Amino acid sequence: MIIYEKLNELIKDAMTSGQKEQLNVLRLIKAEMLKAEKTPNFVMNDAAELKILQNMITQRKDSANEYTKGGRPELAEQELAEANIIKAFMPELPSDEDVKAFAQSIIDAGKPDGSLWEMKDMKTVMAAVKGRYDVPTVGKIVSEVLKSAIANQ
Repeated sequence: MIIYEKLNELIKDAMTSGQKEQLNVLRLIKAEMLKAEKTPNFVMNDAAELKILQNMITQRKDSANEYTKGGRPELAEQELAEANIIKAFMPELPSDEDVKAFAQSIIDAGKPDGSLWEMKDMKTVMAAVKGRYDVPTVGKIVSEVLKSAIANQ
């Protein structure tokens, strides 16, 4: 919850330094986080912040593509500029290799009951990996690692 707790301070700093584009994006981030907080059973944490920011970046990239297709490059540039400002608030995501190594270490440790891994164990491995690395590619990586481990058993 790094961003959420510092958002008002960041907005004040942007206002005093005259960074209009940064200020607008910070206000958009704050609005999205407040909107998310109003949904039932929502808990603001690092993963929730990350998801909100990822969604905002995806929305802007999609909009930029549509503006480009529609012959409005100036609006596409604005959307991409906003996406870049939002990216600055994203924590650095682990590499696919880090996720793969962690998934492999879980599989190498073996199942608690000592039996061999099967594809039906995907949820177990996925939950353990997502507990540490909740990145968009985690499902694909865990699937590849588990299939490889099963083939080599």
